[in-house]
Amino acid sequence: MKFRLLFLFFTLSFIGCDSVYKYIFLPPERVEYTLVPDKEAMIALQDSNYYISKNEQAVGYDARSWKIEIRYMPDYQLNTFEFPEESKAGVYSGNPYTYGNWIDPSLGYTPRRFSVFKITIYNYTSSKLNFDPELTLLQTDRGDNFNAYAREQKKCKVYEHRGIL
Repeated sequence: MKFRLLFLFFTLSFIGCDSVYKYIFLPPERVEYTLVPDKEAMIALQDSNYYISKNEQAVGYDARSWKIEIRYMPDYQLNTFEFPEESKAGVYSGNPYTYGNWIDPSLGYTPRRFSVFKITIYNYTSSKLNFDPELTLLQTDRGDNFNAYAREQKKCKVYEHRGIL
């Protein structure tokens, strides 16, 4: 009798949770995308889903229900707009991506520290998109593979992942 009541209780309490069970026991398949910013191939294939910005600093893929954009972040933009306070302390600059306004005495200029790319995902109608910037891989036209180095969350209104490549 106790077993039947317990079974009935659990059955009634989980009615309508079919989608939860499906997601837990049968998670959606992982889909990997590759963005290849080749203007000639996009024009030849007449593929309007891929795009390159006019200044060639960003490349993106528009799947109509979601969009991903990868934008190169130069040191000037990181120092001036993204981390202005952290970039003014010379040798003690706290900018995690550049050396700030510090000038290397032996070189006479500020060397580059990292190549930084800002990845923005717009989700228009899809239920959920998971993106792990630590799994991001940048492959150059020479065949070099660069894995993500770290990620950082900046305090702002929009939640962003910043993957350093």
